Amino acid sequence: MGSARNAAVAMLSAFIVVLSGCNSSDSKTASLDDYVKRECALTVDFKDRMAHLTHDFATNAKNQEALADTVQSIADLYDELLVKTKELGDSPNGEGNDDSGEIEQTARSLADTLGKVATDIRGAKNDAEAQAAMNRMNDAIVKSTTTAEKWQKSHPTPELDRLKKAYPGCSDEPG
Repeated sequence: MGSARNAAVAMLSAFIVVLSGCNSSDSKTASLDDYVKRECALTVDFKDRMAHLTHDFATNAKNQEALADTVQSIADLYDELLVKTKELGDSPNGEGNDDSGEIEQTARSLADTLGKVATDIRGAKNDAEAQAAMNRMNDAIVKSTTTAEKWQKSHPTPELDRLKKAYPGCSDEPG
């Protein structure tokens, strides 16, 4: 199960970059710099907390109850991120705005699936059942990451990307 878990961790981390830039509230009164600063604070906090959970995920690989708790914590972190990105609102310049709700829906589905996987891991009676739950988790992560990557390619954010480079840990592009 270890290599599947490592793949899951990498995909979870990648998904944050798209989710933090896509939401559906109105924030036209905020300046673009202020918006980017708030978005970056949200992104950096998420990445930091996810890094800790990723560590816990790897550390707890052989402890079913602890692994289930970690997966639930990841689901809870995504739920929290959904609330915070909704509060943040759309970027004032319109880049990355998702009027379709596709990214929010994808993130909601991922969080829900992670919660169910945590329950399934907790209740697994053997390694095969735990592995089946992990496989569902990996499938959900791949699906959400693929959706996010496709969406991001079709909704470029050059001005936001440029401004994010000023904040350590915020930019999804190499320095």
